[in-house]
Amino acid sequence: MIRTKAVRRITAALFLAGLLTSGCGRQASPFPPEQNAIYADGGGRLYTALLREYDESAGYYSQDELLERVQEEVDGYNAGTGVQGEVPVTVEEVSLSEGRARVVLSYSDASHLLAFTQASQDTVNHPLALDVATVKEGLAGDGAADAGWYDAGKKEQISPEEVLRRPSLNFISVTGDVTVQTESPILYYSGDVALADEYTARVAGGSACIVYR
Repeated sequence: MIRTKAVRRITAALFLAGLLTSGCGRQASPFPPEQNAIYADGGGRLYTALLREYDESAGYYSQDELLERVQEEVDGYNAGTGVQGEVPVTVEEVSLSEGRARVVLSYSDASHLLAFTQASQDTVNHPLALDVATVKEGLAGDGAADAGWYDAGKKEQISPEEVLRRPSLNFISVTGDVTVQTESPILYYSGDVALADEYTARVAGGSACIVYR
């Protein structure tokens, strides 16, 4: 009986530890995205997700054919940049499933996202301007420190100085008509932007700044 009770206590302790561990885990948004979006991960790396519906009965591409076409376009762009070392654009996923095609690409930096989305005519993920930095770097930019800032969680206006108290957070500045999805919840934002959920910011043609962990 004593051994049984001991086992039960150990089991309960392990179960509780598991709950506490999972409860304290950092939240992350779905990847790959389930929407057309520019996705920014916790390390500041940028991705685009392009989703299109298609009629499965209309003889659409096979997944291998679509992958071949996407890879050919990406390889052509990469070769044309003449960049040595890190590949400018990488194919992360190409899939066809249940009437939906999804292409996910990653970029070595924002300049290649801007250039490739323009070259490939990906209008839904092509901003007019885009940069990723830290809060300290971003708030040093022209106008960023003077913008009206909001706390996403509290839904109230705050001062730029309050944002600057966390100088190492990720800072995205973007201009255009695009959706930005972040890996972790958006903490602060400013400019022409509306939050669709805690990870998703919709920029409606103007300029915006987004801060996340």
